[in-house]
Amino acid sequence: MAPSLLDRAAHALARPFRRARYKKLKARLAEIGDPATVFSEIYADNLWNDAESRSGAGSTMAYTASIRAALPRIFAERRIGTFLDAPCGDFHWMRTVPMPGARYIGGDIVPALVADMQARYAGDMRRFSVIDITRGPLPDADLWMCRDCFFHLSFADIARALQQFAAARIPLLLLTTHIVDPASPFANRDIVTGDARPIDLRGDPFGFPEPLDRFEDWIAPFAPREMGLWSREQVLPVAKRMAAQFLTSESR
Repeated sequence: MAPSLLDRAAHALARPFRRARYKKLKARLAEIGDPATVFSEIYADNLWNDAESRSGAGSTMAYTASIRAALPRIFAERRIGTFLDAPCGDFHWMRTVPMPGARYIGGDIVPALVADMQARYAGDMRRFSVIDITRGPLPDADLWMCRDCFFHLSFADIARALQQFAAARIPLLLLTTHIVDPASPFANRDIVTGDARPIDLRGDPFGFPEPLDRFEDWIAPFAPREMGLWSREQVLPVAKRMAAQFLTSESR
């Protein structure tokens, strides 16, 4: 349900305070060192600062118009029987996406969010579980959508998430990647998990190949980005390279 005018006014008044708290939290990310603690604080205090969704501006109904239209096509064309959505966030827009005959698994690292979603939306064909995608294990599924996540993770945590995909029985992976404007290109940079930056999965150090399918997933004035669909066979070499580059010490 869309927030009322009163709710929006109250949110606007508190916006500067939440922005300041988020800035302080980001300055402590390395000190905190626990993604579950970081993302739990963001969720509990709405530090992504959106009046409509605690998952942030990228989860509003306006922002998600394109992906809400595209997902039913992907489900039908790829014959998706079980859909893993991790991180699932607050399920604000996803609950409106038709999934006839498909089983939905929503996973998130924030226990309080998962408990709330399970209480409000779980059913015979839908459940929510606490899942840390960097540690796994990931449940069996026909498709894993990991939207609006990798750009919040360090290179090492992205490598860990890809290792979990490699260990799982999931044939398809749907990921967010930013669209690079030739007039203003950017290089992928590492961050502390919990921060954010644009990410180009086709560029170094990732080197994802051309996706099987793609569709744009953004609205102005936000940075252009899209969802790319990759097969297991396409992702495994990327996962192996990333592990060799960023997880060498963990494999010893």
